[in-house]
Amino acid sequence: DLGTQCQQEQQHAEHERRGRQQDHHQCLQRPVEGVIAAEHSSSQGYDHIFYGYIKAVGGRDWVNARRDGLRCGLQRMSGGTIRPTDVILEESAEELITAVSQGKKVMLVAAADHIAVDFINKIRSATGKIPGADYGVISFDNDEKTIKYGLTTIVPPLHEIGKALAELIVAEVEHESTRTTFIKIKSQLLKRTTS
Repeated sequence: DLGTQCQQEQQHAEHERRGRQQDHHQCLQRPVEGVIAAEHSSSQGYDHIFYGYIKAVGGRDWVNARRDGLRCGLQRMSGGTIRPTDVILEESAEELITAVSQGKKVMLVAAADHIAVDFINKIRSATGKIPGADYGVISFDNDEKTIKYGLTTIVPPLHEIGKALAELIVAEVEHESTRTTFIKIKSQLLKRTTS
């Protein structure tokens, strides 16, 4: 059942979050970032979604959490017609390059900005296709070194996350709180030329 699979992925992300006290806020935040990417991809009419990552970072909690959020968001946006496994995980750019060269309505959701730039360069070299004109790209983090590429990106609110985490630590040290606390802090979509 699709809903059960999505729920299991969310429970897995929750389990991972509990297992890593120091990263607990980011593990909760990153699935939300994936859902934002899904909503944007869907609203722009892309029907082929690739999640790009590289082996060096594949398997890390934040990479998986963003992927899981993307999958669950796409499933929700499609009314269940997109299964979580329909998001194509792409370590190399081969399948992505083929889809772009065939003129398909492709969106690359990259695990991080530097990964997006790597895929953009591979696609441009192989096909001459331009992001934003021939295919879409959305990434995460808003790395200043990659702004020149015009990446549409999802920016985690690092200042707000840090402030909330500091307040939680102070409350725990002062024994004001011993229970698990969830704080919802929304990431921001910065729409640029790539989607």
